[in-house]
Amino acid sequence: MKEVQLRTHLRIHRLLEKNHDRIRSQFIERLTGEWGAARYPTYQRVQPEILAWRFTVILRHLMNAVRTGDKGVFTAYCRDLAAKRFEEGFEAHEVCGALVLLDRICVETLLAEPEGAGLEAKLKDHISMTFQFGCDQIQEIFEELEGDREPL
Repeated sequence: MKEVQLRTHLRIHRLLEKNHDRIRSQFIERLTGEWGAARYPTYQRVQPEILAWRFTVILRHLMNAVRTGDKGVFTAYCRDLAAKRFEEGFEAHEVCGALVLLDRICVETLLAEPEGAGLEAKLKDHISMTFQFGCDQIQEIFEELEGDREPL
């Protein structure tokens, strides 16, 4: 029988899908646990079921970006995310910090899978760089919105 080789980005997509629940539980635990309480104070005010839903939305956008190879899907979402979190009183460093945390958890989780062996560089390209581009957009939106608040 001939074995079909999936393209790397589709392998990563499949691994993200397979590990969705594990990534979510680790993310919420680190974000709201003792370690996260000092680093992400505004997130502590968000109800756990809302955090879980927000995680699902972020991960779906990431997975679509990985599947299609179009980081624009994720960065556009991050612009909207930044505006919403700004309105809710979050700081840019908290929002980007949460994405960096999610990036680390995704990469660690996927590398722990047997199917993730040898994917280090591709995970950086498809996941970490996507999160970095998202953080760039978040910082840009926060700067614009903070500039709008400053008196003339």
